[in-house]
Amino acid sequence: MTHDFDEWITQVFAAATAAGPGVEEDAEPARALGHLTRLWERPEVLTDRFSADDIGRMLWFLVDPSCSSHGLTLGDESLPWLDRSRAIRAIAPLYNNLLARQCQPELSHGKASPVSEINMVCYMFWDICPLAPQGAEGAATEHDETCLTVLASILAIPHPACQEGALHGLGHWAEVFPKRVAAIVDEFLYRTEGVSDMVRPYAWAVLGR
Repeated sequence: MTHDFDEWITQVFAAATAAGPGVEEDAEPARALGHLTRLWERPEVLTDRFSADDIGRMLWFLVDPSCSSHGLTLGDESLPWLDRSRAIRAIAPLYNNLLARQCQPELSHGKASPVSEINMVCYMFWDICPLAPQGAEGAATEHDETCLTVLASILAIPHPACQEGALHGLGHWAEVFPKRVAAIVDEFLYRTEGVSDMVRPYAWAVLGR
């Protein structure tokens, strides 16, 4: 991509709000990863320009491979792990500095219709983003450790929608890392003050209880 960061954001908005999204073929991997990282590390730049629902659509467009190729850069092994790991770690400030401030304090699972566009991407982020376990219990890769650390940090954010999103992601990772995930969720349930009664049943479901 030949656009600078501000132009890239404008392009993403236009693509995300257009009818019939399709994969954006011209997302040059290194540049796309750099833009993702910059945006996720300082996501507040979006709030002065776009509504919460438009931001939700933009984030969905960026992470869902059926909409654009940006999210695929997180697992592109032709790119340096140092750069990819920085982008993955930047998901934590994306939640803390943007989603926790823009999402309604409601849960999305079990709803007949979305609470909002931004709540939906907060909940579904780890479903649509192409990040998946690579190792196994007792043999976690750097990728696995990074993702699990990020999920644990998101779970610690005192916002039910963010906690729900982290638990949703941990539910997928529990299939490969049941002990690690159980430790993270137990830490959350028993050592975090003020866990919402809305969130507790969902956390127990992740643990299979």
